[in-house]
Amino acid sequence: MIKKKLKKGIEALLPTFDEMLSINEAAEELGVSEQRIHQYIERGLNAVDDNGVVQVPRSILEEWKDPTFAFEMQWIHQNKQLQNRILEVKLEYINKQIASFEEEYQGTFYQLTRHLSESDIDGLDEAVDFFDWRDFEEQKKRLLPN
Repeated sequence: MIKKKLKKGIEALLPTFDEMLSINEAAEELGVSEQRIHQYIERGLNAVDDNGVVQVPRSILEEWKDPTFAFEMQWIHQNKQLQNRILEVKLEYINKQIASFEEEYQGTFYQLTRHLSESDIDGLDEAVDFFDWRDFEEQKKRLLPN
């Protein structure tokens, strides 16, 4: 008798390659069409795209059969999409503000201020604009992934 190694913790959630199902196999497993599997994936069913070949972990598919689990996965997916959308809207606003400053002052913040100290900037008539501009640049850095 061969003993199976029991997985613990996060390892238990990670599928191994032999536990992956094709879209067709996933559809058969759930008794739905391949198109429905693609819809489930768009709604949050975890799948792996390996160079254009989409596969679904069997363990996730088994869990998806539970309506509560399926709902939770869809809810998590929708929240991630919403967070990404909020980030996009914030970045769009920040980029517009930065672009307006660059147009007004004919250059980037760093080009125009790299030789100025904080007190030099504070002494400018446009100090409020420059500090706001700096804040937008800093916000943009925080929002963008490294």
